[in-house]
Amino acid sequence: SPSRLETLMVSPLAWLFERLGISARDWAPETLDVMTKGTLAHAVFEDLFAPATSLPEPASVQETVPALLTLAIRSHCPFLQQSEWMVEREQLQQEIVRAAERWAEILASTRAEILAAEIGLQGMLDDVPIHGNADLLLSLPGKRLYVVDYKKSGSATRWQRMNKGYDHQTVLYRIMIRTGGLKRP
Repeated sequence: SPSRLETLMVSPLAWLFERLGISARDWAPETLDVMTKGTLAHAVFEDLFAPATSLPEPASVQETVPALLTLAIRSHCPFLQQSEWMVEREQLQQEIVRAAERWAEILASTRAEILAAEIGLQGMLDDVPIHGNADLLLSLPGKRLYVVDYKKSGSATRWQRMNKGYDHQTVLYRIMIRTGGLKRP
């Protein structure tokens, strides 16, 4: 997958440990870290921006997100339902609302049509088979495809790579579309 290939390029030893299932597993108390926030935001976006549904109006996002976030919390990290997590829940909800409103505006302004969510792609990088899952596949005017991979964190190195026009995942998605395509029709 694109993320595993990136790990292989950065640290072959870390990649090998991950493949063998012997990478370190740290114990930590339950927390609302970047990964958890990303999982919850992703679950909300997956339901809010689903294929074969009309795009939500930016104004309706604020009404829809709380219920979707509640479902995501129940499903992925029920500890956040406890009263002591109220402030963090509210803050996360507002972050997701702002991001979803902006995303709905972008999709509407570009006249994008959502073709598929959680779409599996496959292809060949030289002689190496590669695969990965994209969060969203959009159709844009002019018969253009647009692959979306949601990111919650604001990694400085990712921003730099994207601004320079080079990101491993982006390049690999493009290669997969050219050399293979969808895992399933």
